Amino acid sequence: MGAASLTGTVSANNDVARRSGISRTSVRSSELVRTGVRLTEAVMQKANDLFKVKVAVEVAARAKCGIRTAEHWKAGTREIGIEEYLLLLEGEEGVEFLDVLWDFIPPVTRSRWMQKELLSRRLEAKEAARAADEAEIEQLRLELKSR
Repeated sequence: MGAASLTGTVSANNDVARRSGISRTSVRSSELVRTGVRLTEAVMQKANDLFKVKVAVEVAARAKCGIRTAEHWKAGTREIGIEEYLLLLEGEEGVEFLDVLWDFIPPVTRSRWMQKELLSRRLEAKEAARAADEAEIEQLRLELKSR
C-alpha cells in the first residue's frame, strides 16, 4: 500500500469525460497536484526558516521518515505525505507548519470555518450554562421537598 499524499489523482466522472481528453476533472486534478507541490515547497521553506542547518535531518526526524525523503521534498521532486505532515504538526513547531497550510485555504473557506467554530463554541457555552441551571433548579427542588 502506498502512502496518501496531500493531493490525489482524480479520475474522470464518466465515459464522456474520459474520452474528451481534457476534462474539468483532469484540470482540477492538475490544480491539486500543483497545490500539493506548492504546499510542499512552502512547508520546506518554513522548515528552512525554523531549523537553519541540517533541515532535511530535522524534518525527517519530526516526520518520522528517511532523510532522503525529506531531501526529495526540499528539492521539490516529491510531495509531502499527509501522515508526515500531520507528524510535523505534532511537534513544538506545529503551529508554524499549520500556518503554512492555512495560507493555502481560500479566504471564503477560512471565514466559513471560523464562523462555524464560533457558533459551535457559543452553542457549547449555552448548553453548559443550561445544564448548570438545570442542576441548580433540581437542587432547589430537593431543598424545597426536604422542608
